[in-house]
Amino acid sequence: MNDRRVLFFGAGLMVCASALAAQSPIDAARSLLCAPARSAQCTEAEGCVIVTPEANNVPRFMRIDVANQRAMGLWPADTGVVSAISAVIDGEARLLLQGVDGEIPWSAAIDKTTGGIVVSQSADGTGFLIFGTCMPE
Repeated sequence: MNDRRVLFFGAGLMVCASALAAQSPIDAARSLLCAPARSAQCTEAEGCVIVTPEANNVPRFMRIDVANQRAMGLWPADTGVVSAISAVIDGEARLLLQGVDGEIPWSAAIDKTTGGIVVSQSADGTGFLIFGTCMPE
């Protein structure tokens, strides 16, 4: 009898897990809280060097508000920097964003299943990559 309850409970958990996996945690209608984990700075002459996000002046947390088309740094201090999102592609597997800060273009790809984010920027012969994770707020 106990074996049947355990088997039933396990089967129920698998069904619930499958249903949750089928739903996308990333939705363009909701704001996202993102945390950069690693970054790289690349030049043609020197290649890429892995650096902390802080070394590239990337805030520890960012809010991406797709509905209002803006991204902003939040912490360690409210940076006051707001970047307009000029293009949004809400794909099946990824949310793709683009914008420009001053004369520095950027683009971001957010995996809708895992929340993984990669941001790229380029300026003056240097490319910057930021890797992190986003979650709905």
